[in-house]
Amino acid sequence: MWRSEPGQLHGLQDRCDHRLAPLSLGRCEGERLRCMYHGLLFEPDGRVVEIPV
Repeated sequence: MWRSEPGQLHGLQDRCDHRLAPLSLGRCEGERLRCMYHGLLFEPDGRVVEIPV
């Protein structure tokens, strides 16, 4: 679970789709959550919206 910068509460399983890295080690970017393992950016509904190259 995380609270976005505007204060809304969101929740996902604590694992990134890529290599199952813990999302609890990620950081909030507005309403989204960034996995710090490979940098995938997740929407609050769990969709990946950015994959760094």
